This record gives sequence, C-alpha cells and structure tokens, in this order.
Amino acid sequence: TCLVPIQFDPSECRTDVTGKVVRFLQEEGSMVEKGKPFAEVEAMKMVMPLIAPETGKISYKKPPGSIIDAGELLAELELANPSKAKKILPFSGKFYPGGENVEEQ
Repeated sequence: TCLVPIQFDPSECRTDVTGKVVRFLQEEGSMVEKGKPFAEVEAMKMVMPLIAPETGKISYKKPPGSIIDAGELLAELELANPSKAKKILPFSGKFYPGGENVEEQ
C-alpha cells in the first residue's frame, strides 16, 4: 500500500465550488493578505467570497465571468514568505521491493 499525501500549495488560489467568477476584489499584481477575500464566486444563486490562503502578490488566471469547477486554479500568489510553500518532488532514488537494499549489504 502506498499513501499519497494531499498536496497543498499556498501559492495557488483554488476554488472549492463549481460556479462562476463574479468579480475580483483585489487588482492584478496587488498584495493580498492571508485570510482576506480576493474574489467572489456565484454558486447555486449564492455569492461567496474566496479567501487567500497566504499573503502575497496576486496574479489572476481566469477572467471575471468564467465558469469554474471545484479545484480549479483561479490565481497564483508570489508569496511574501516563500518558505511557506513546500513542494512534493518526484522520487529520484531507487525503489527496493520489501524495503531492503541488497546492493548495499
């Protein structure tokens, strides 16, 4: 069994609903604070704010009026503190079934 962790990248602003982008609350290239709304989306006739996961300079990837699916990338942040983003990198070593490296013994 192999468990893959859920990857969370705070430099990515993703939507958690399916709907439509109503408007952006911050201008392109401006600083957005963690926990503050950066956009409004409409889903099932309700308008909801989307909250910035971290503080940084925002760059939008979808225009207002776009139809969006849950999990879709709406914007990216150039993080004020880049150490907050920890990326999962592809494994570059060798995989030994059974967990033993017979070459090293």
